[in-house]
Amino acid sequence: MNSYHGLERIDSDSLKRKIVLDASVVAKWILSGEPWEKKALKLKEKFVNGEIEIYEPILIVYEIANLLLRAVREGRIDFDDAKTAMKSLNKLGIELFEIDFNQGSELLNTAKQLHTTVYDTAYISLAKELKATLISADDEMCKKAKTIVKTKHLKEI
Repeated sequence: MNSYHGLERIDSDSLKRKIVLDASVVAKWILSGEPWEKKALKLKEKFVNGEIEIYEPILIVYEIANLLLRAVREGRIDFDDAKTAMKSLNKLGIELFEIDFNQGSELLNTAKQLHTTVYDTAYISLAKELKATLISADDEMCKKAKTIVKTKHLKEI
């Protein structure tokens, strides 16, 4: 997976704990009233304070945008606030990883092996590649991911 940066953070200490968060965790940074919201916000705070490093597949941009659009349609958030939230996430400087079609082929293999979606597999595979911990609020994803990568459910944080 190729990576590129949002805005660079000042503290670039490479000895921090590497984390991959799935969209179910990052969404809790934006949408209030979600289960385990305080735990998700604590992770964001640790990232901002330079205590952990967060890496994401580029897929998260699409997933969060879609989640926000759904929240707008449900009347949970204003459209302008949704756009502001996306821009705010960019300012955090989370490193995003792109993927090519050859790597997509590997995602298919892993998704078949784990009986999961390719979307979930993108997070799992990135965590495996980076030797990072995957954190999710999705019970099923955690159960399946634990077979190949260090995984924690958000409620365990």
